[in-house]
Amino acid sequence: MLNSLSKRLNLRRLILLLAFSATLITFLNSYYSSYQVQKQQLINKTMSNHKAYAAKLVSATDNFLLAAQQQLAYVGKILEEDFINQKLISAEAERLRLQTNSFNSIIIVNKQGEILGVSPQSLELQNRKVDSFGTKAALSYRIPMISEPYISMAGNLLIFISQPLFDKNSNFIGYVGGTLYLKRASILNQLLQVHFYQDGSYLYVVDENHRLLYHPDKSRIGEQVFDNQVIEEVLKGNSGTQLVTNSKGVAMLAGYAPMTVAP
Repeated sequence: MLNSLSKRLNLRRLILLLAFSATLITFLNSYYSSYQVQKQQLINKTMSNHKAYAAKLVSATDNFLLAAQQQLAYVGKILEEDFINQKLISAEAERLRLQTNSFNSIIIVNKQGEILGVSPQSLELQNRKVDSFGTKAALSYRIPMISEPYISMAGNLLIFISQPLFDKNSNFIGYVGGTLYLKRASILNQLLQVHFYQDGSYLYVVDENHRLLYHPDKSRIGEQVFDNQVIEEVLKGNSGTQLVTNSKGVAMLAGYAPMTVAP
């Protein structure tokens, strides 16, 4: 009789244990499933936000570069009317640099490559001949241009934006150009530094040669980056999101978008 009672108690314990185990497993499965769903939703939302933020920043940067080109074109029309007036040339160079702070420096060049006007004067480029990549390219191609990044005559890593000048007979007479420094303070840098996320995310800009044009770590600006899936995709003109591992081995949720007005 005692053995029978003991067996019934053991059976009850086993049933209770099985019921508890089943309930616990069901709860854990439900919790894990809920966690996975919420995790994926959070990932999707974060990646969507990053993609939208990248697209918005690209639009703002494109608009800034277009506005910079328009400023050069406007000054160009003024200079074309009286390109032999040295006072006008010097005044327009200074005004263009100071009126909006869009450019770090301005040069006005004749068709022989001689610098007729420069701002700021501290660069000491007046009456010198252009001898850097962007300034010589503007002289050769004679079209509105945004250069690739290069080292200037004054030793700065920059992008050069230029507008050709023509006389009334459509003959090329020179150009006006402005620089955007990449490693020093500029409106472009300020635009890119306005980052609204405080979650450890950051942004960077690359050119078609995989070279970093902007990065929070200024020591990396000018560095070429390869074997990065996001960079490869954006250089193909694609926008989207990806889970990638950065150069420090950290997994990141990345959103990306290509510029339409690009150096």
